[in-house]
Parts: sequence; structure tokens; C-alpha cells
Amino acid sequence: MLSIVTEDIQNHAEINMIIQIMQRVTYSFSYTVEEVARSFEDHGDVIAAVNHFLDIEPGTVHLKLTNTENGLFDFDVVSPAPLRRVCIDGTAKCKSIVMFNVYHGESSKTGIDFKGDIIGSILAARNKFGI
Repeated sequence: MLSIVTEDIQNHAEINMIIQIMQRVTYSFSYTVEEVARSFEDHGDVIAAVNHFLDIEPGTVHLKLTNTENGLFDFDVVSPAPLRRVCIDGTAKCKSIVMFNVYHGESSKTGIDFKGDIIGSILAARNKFGI
């Protein structure tokens, strides 16, 4: 019985993490907890479940979650070029995030203002990157 309870608690934490990541990515994330839980069950881990939602999100900025270790959410930028990576604090509440790093070109890193979600922030700063 204890293992079932422990598993339920762990699944709850992972489902919350998926929701937190997606809320940082886009304001338009509007799936229910049940849909997030189903995606987690279907895909087997947080990264795969997040990438499932990222694949179906429409938009001009396409991200793929690669890592959630060390309190950071690390994304590869699939498009647009020249962006290649985004890294944002995974431990802070969205309201307290001021900036995050965008990696672009061969070896450049730029901090950009966090405007409530990653995609909106990148679009607001698009002139910095020529996109």
C-alpha cells in the first residue's frame, strides 16, 4: 500500500512539473490536469510529456525540452534560427522571473526580459536576434 501512495505522490509532483514548465513556455497552455496526467502516463516521463504538448502548440517559436536538472528548464530551439537554446529558472515562481538566457548563433548568449512566458518574451525581443 505504501508503494502505491508513494507512486501517486511522485506522479503528482511530475504532473505539477509539466504544468509549471508549460506555463513558463506559453500563456495559451489550457489543458486540464487529467489531460496532463494522461500525457504523462502515455509518454512515461516529464520531458516526453512536455515535448508532446510543445509539438501540438501552434506558433512561430518551436521548443523542445531537453533537461530539467539543477533547477533549470533547458530547451532546444527548433525554430526560428539563429536561436538554438533557451534556459530558464525552474525553481522560481513565474512572477519572480525577470530574465532568462537565449543562446544564438555559434557561441552567443543574451539575457532577455521575461514577459510572462518564454514564447512571448522571445517574440518581444525578436529584433535582438534578427527574426
